[in-house]
Amino acid sequence: MDVESTETIYKKARSIGADYYCSRSFVDQNGYGRLQQGHRIGMSSITAMIADALVGEWHGVFKADNGWLYVAVHADNVAPDGDRFFRVEEEAYAHFMEKAKGYKWPKSYAPANWNLNNSDGEIELSQIVDDIPSVQLKPTNINALFGGTANKNLALIILAIFIGLLFLSVISQSLFNAALPERISDPSPSIEVRGSLTVPPQRIDVATDPIQALIAETSMPRPSAILVACVENFDDLMVSIPGWNIDLMRCRGNFVEAIWRRGVGNLETLQSSLSELPFGVSKTYGSSGDFLASRVINIPQEHMNRLELSQREQALIALNNRFSGFGNLQVRDIRPESNQRRNRVRQTQQPGEARLTLQDIPSLNVILRTEMSPEVIKENVNIPGLKFNIIEWDMRSGLWAYDMQIYLFPENHNDRQG
Repeated sequence: MDVESTETIYKKARSIGADYYCSRSFVDQNGYGRLQQGHRIGMSSITAMIADALVGEWHGVFKADNGWLYVAVHADNVAPDGDRFFRVEEEAYAHFMEKAKGYKWPKSYAPANWNLNNSDGEIELSQIVDDIPSVQLKPTNINALFGGTANKNLALIILAIFIGLLFLSVISQSLFNAALPERISDPSPSIEVRGSLTVPPQRIDVATDPIQALIAETSMPRPSAILVACVENFDDLMVSIPGWNIDLMRCRGNFVEAIWRRGVGNLETLQSSLSELPFGVSKTYGSSGDFLASRVINIPQEHMNRLELSQREQALIALNNRFSGFGNLQVRDIRPESNQRRNRVRQTQQPGEARLTLQDIPSLNVILRTEMSPEVIKENVNIPGLKFNIIEWDMRSGLWAYDMQIYLFPENHNDRQG
């Protein structure tokens, strides 16, 4: 573990190419981890927790389920070579005895079955880790979320297979349609669900149809652009605050939020790290021991599209094809009572009267809980009428929750009039 000032923990981790970092709970000392060394998000640094529990100057060997851990501490700081793990007990014993000869330790801890006269006894790990705040590895980059390039490559392979199947489906559908005789009397276009969904051409008079008026007056950001902007803002707000644990990151509406829970820190340690937050961030202190930082998400105009609506059955097929294998998918119909108001407006609308809003038309509320990050699913979310309500990342569990709304053509609406 390296000693660094608290203000440069996160920047130092990025500058040295570390994928993860952690901070001691009671001492100004930090550690860094890398993917190639087997480190993963959420792993606990047992060495840091032991050093927090046993103050002073000492060395010892602690028996774990899968080996023996040697820890050496000078003046409450873990020594540069004081974090060693051994799979073989004889190797741990030899290393402990070698270090015991080279320095007169005020305190020494060793397993009881070693029968060492100069040992201060054995301390079981369960006595320490059960009462000390967990010191966990936190990611410094998006790549660390996947647990390495192998997982990223696997995601790309799955995506390539999906695109290949999608292409074959489109080609086979096109060949099948070409083999059918042309129906002159029925010019209604069809929507290809498994590809990039499109909406049939609309030639209804906007002045006499409230649905078309709503479409003409409403624009929404492209869903994939929202995901990209959300992840970029998460990276900006991922600041290490000593004694505080970042629990949750969330995009909600036009805002991105990061929430820290207080561990062993206080408002002084919090204030000393606020300068690391980007410009334009709002800060809120909660009464339950939490701290929230938020700022506005700006979506460029080129990523804003005119509102499109989906047919209900086609939207359900698209959701099933694109997300059913990603995790827990929940879909709920939203049928507002204002549909009656829509029918009344459609019959009696006059200039100056109130127009329909998105809340007046039916929709699907879709909630996807998954381990898949936005980078994996962003190509699957560009469905007509889809808008994100909440994008949430639980830092403790590593799970993502995507709360979406897909706006639909009302039943019996003449959306194919030509």
